[in-house]
Amino acid sequence: MNSKAHNPKTKPTAIESASSKVGLLLCANDTGITAFRWWLEAGVAKIELLMIDAMDEGVAAVMMRQSPECVKLLDSTGELRFMNENGMTLMEIDDFKRVEGQLWWNLWPESLKTVLQDAVSIANRGMGAMFEAACPTAKGTPKHWRVRVMAIRGEAMRGKIMASSLDISSEVATRAQ
Repeated sequence: MNSKAHNPKTKPTAIESASSKVGLLLCANDTGITAFRWWLEAGVAKIELLMIDAMDEGVAAVMMRQSPECVKLLDSTGELRFMNENGMTLMEIDDFKRVEGQLWWNLWPESLKTVLQDAVSIANRGMGAMFEAACPTAKGTPKHWRVRVMAIRGEAMRGKIMASSLDISSEVATRAQ
């Protein structure tokens, strides 16, 4: 990324496609909406914290609803702190409070625990990790995911990690045919 400063008043207009090398992810909480811009640089996932004005909240909310990914915010130990609404739908989680504070890898099959722990460790070192794996939803529906895990830059989010999971179940089924 170049060193040109980002103008937080710039209104994002779209989320890039899941197959692209850049994207915008949005998170809403009690204090407002925060946006994260991610990109791949020399094969390493990077993320930048962007702030969105309250006047942009409507645009940000629409963009968040349209995001095809399950976006999670983790702390440095791997505990879940946030999941977007689409993510809860994709993962068939009716109430985030049931998973909030749990270690992220405890929501995955035991055989993948080390993969997720390694991804969080890599993110804690300021780099990004990507993997594809099968994980059933909270209600047992089998799904396949393409997961990106990366540290979030910026003082306000120091020690936070974003994990973004795209449901690729249809793609995996097509490949198997």
